[in-house]
Amino acid sequence: MQDEQEKEIPDFQDCFDGADIFFRSKDKERLRLSLEAVIHGDRGLAVIGANEGVLDHYSRMLVSRLRDVEGFHLEVFLPNDTDSLLNRFNQILSKMTMEQARKTAAPSSLVHLLVVNDARSVKQEQWNLLARLIADFPGINVRLILCIDKTGWPGYEKLLPMFGRQLYRWVVDTPSVDEAIQLTYA
Repeated sequence: MQDEQEKEIPDFQDCFDGADIFFRSKDKERLRLSLEAVIHGDRGLAVIGANEGVLDHYSRMLVSRLRDVEGFHLEVFLPNDTDSLLNRFNQILSKMTMEQARKTAAPSSLVHLLVVNDARSVKQEQWNLLARLIADFPGINVRLILCIDKTGWPGYEKLLPMFGRQLYRWVVDTPSVDEAIQLTYA
């Protein structure tokens, strides 16, 4: 009888990591893989979800961990218009020659992580320009972290191919009722 009771109690260590809570045990591994893609895989990240609360929770967790990584400069990026987007890139470009900006970034160069918390708020023409600037100037070493709430925005599917294999995709699923109950028990 005691063995049956022990089997019914799931191991909740997968739902916790320090002070962080994971809604689903799979999300802990997905976060690890996402961080690995950004830090060691030379890629940006698209965090895609259908629940704003869950998406916000994991986005904050991700940004918190990326802030602590040496060699990465992280900034929240809110391009209100095309001019502000160009101004930000010009600031980054001003630190190097045009020749350096057009070549592949040196492995030791600083990585600029631009976090877009609400990808839907960025206009299509700005996405086109941003994709072009990143492709034309690989030496500036810019990577994107996009938080995409796909609810009510079918256009996000058109956005991702613009960046090709430069973006690792993490689809954040909303926990099921059973998963939420198990998390409550934890």
